[in-house]
Amino acid sequence: NFATSISPWIVPYEALKPFTCETISRVQQDPEPLDYLKDPNYSSFDIDLTVSIQGQDMPQAEQVCRTNMRNLYWNIKQQLVHHTVTGCRMRPGDLLGTGTISGGEQDSLGSLLEMSWRGTRDVPLGSSGENRKFLKDFDKVIMRGKCQNKVQDSNGNERILSLGFGECNGKIFPAGSIIESNPAHVHLEQEVLAAHGVSQVASMGARRFHTWKLYGYWRSSCTWRVRIALAAKGIKYEYVPIDISKGDQHDSEHENRNRMRQVPTLEVYDEEAKTKRLLSQSLAIIEFLEETFPNSGCSMLPKDPIERMRVRQVQ
Repeated sequence: NFATSISPWIVPYEALKPFTCETISRVQQDPEPLDYLKDPNYSSFDIDLTVSIQGQDMPQAEQVCRTNMRNLYWNIKQQLVHHTVTGCRMRPGDLLGTGTISGGEQDSLGSLLEMSWRGTRDVPLGSSGENRKFLKDFDKVIMRGKCQNKVQDSNGNERILSLGFGECNGKIFPAGSIIESNPAHVHLEQEVLAAHGVSQVASMGARRFHTWKLYGYWRSSCTWRVRIALAAKGIKYEYVPIDISKGDQHDSEHENRNRMRQVPTLEVYDEEAKTKRLLSQSLAIIEFLEETFPNSGCSMLPKDPIERMRVRQVQ
């Protein structure tokens, strides 16, 4: 998915085997797996997981969750089987997530949505005096994972076997923010592009189109899709909220910019035609951004035509 964060460490599957353990459920009876999902060696891994949040004005991060991979009802083998049963291919480098890992206690719930009970109660951030129901701009989220087990060495001596996953963190920035890239990463990206014959000259689109304005709704996944694409292309824009829950989309003003009364709608000034353009349908907007700014930020579509076709297939 877009905006996925990963830790710097890659831990091989073989390294996890010494930490194999029973799941919290021990057996799968409710629901009982279908035949293709039954695992004769049903088990999980004893991976201790913590999540901390550090607000903009907090001197340090405060832990809000501690859970364990043992809390998963469906283990990672079953999840992989379920994902591929319809013919979805997996290839080296593909990234999968387990989904929320929640325990039975309040401090072991794996998401703020569960902790705040859909935003109806505050989640205290340690001793900082701050509370959260949802993440705020400039919040930093820190996830850590580790395994630890007592083992005996070849001489019969007991020792602690530890395995770390490194720190995975991400910071929330306001929509439309332009994040400065690491110079080393930019240099590396330029080398890679040059090796593939891609020009670094600014696209014509940057000179033709300007003054961007996005009309959207905060709960609209299509709106978020366009916001992510605009950020990925490094385009600064003004965000204008259209509150669908209050019927703002039916106002005559919005109907004039979108006859279907939908969101998102992207407004941009076309310097060549000397007129304002109104774009709708999120996937069409994203392809417009990709074609207009092919060398800006990251690519929205693969370069290979077959791979581009496959992406469009699943859209």
